[in-house]
Amino acid sequence: MTITHAGEDCATAKYQLPFDRLGRFYRGNLHTHSTRSDGTLPPEAVVEAYQQQGYDFLALTDHFLDSFGFPITDTRALRSSDFTTLLGAELHAPRTELGMLWHIIAVGLPLDFAPPAADETGPALASRAAASGAFVGLAHPAWYTLTPNDARSVAAADAIEVYNAGIAQWNDRGDAWYLCDLLLAGGRRLNAYAADDAHFLSTRRGSS
Repeated sequence: MTITHAGEDCATAKYQLPFDRLGRFYRGNLHTHSTRSDGTLPPEAVVEAYQQQGYDFLALTDHFLDSFGFPITDTRALRSSDFTTLLGAELHAPRTELGMLWHIIAVGLPLDFAPPAADETGPALASRAAASGAFVGLAHPAWYTLTPNDARSVAAADAIEVYNAGIAQWNDRGDAWYLCDLLLAGGRRLNAYAADDAHFLSTRRGSS
């Protein structure tokens, strides 16, 4: 995961990442799936995989859809003295400008976060997640052609997922710095993060 340094915008951070500065940095991932939705490993195995790779934290963000029972995967029992988990989900609602379901990462959701109402839009769902205390990210925008108008409509967004490693492997559309820069040019400054969106679908090294 990458988050821009306080006071830096996306365009600057693209070329001047902060990791050579003083301070402590934590290795983590904010977008991951398990068998609670469309991943292939149970939550326990997913958490163990990240622990073994030296991560400091993980958010399991299973798809918050009726077909999966609207899961918010409870990983609290899997925390340890040197590794923590964050509760979250990948939220979906109708419809983007091009008619797609929204993909919104919400990290820090309460376990009793209510499913979306039938008429709840993506921006409204994101606002409700933020009101519950969640960090809101626009997930893999290039993958489903999220437009700048779509992104601007999500007032509650904290960040853009500027790189998604899984999408980069699947169809080479993992890079979304362009959207961060377009919003900045229009006066909207957001943070940026990178994620792997792991589903553990392959045993190939570095695959999702």
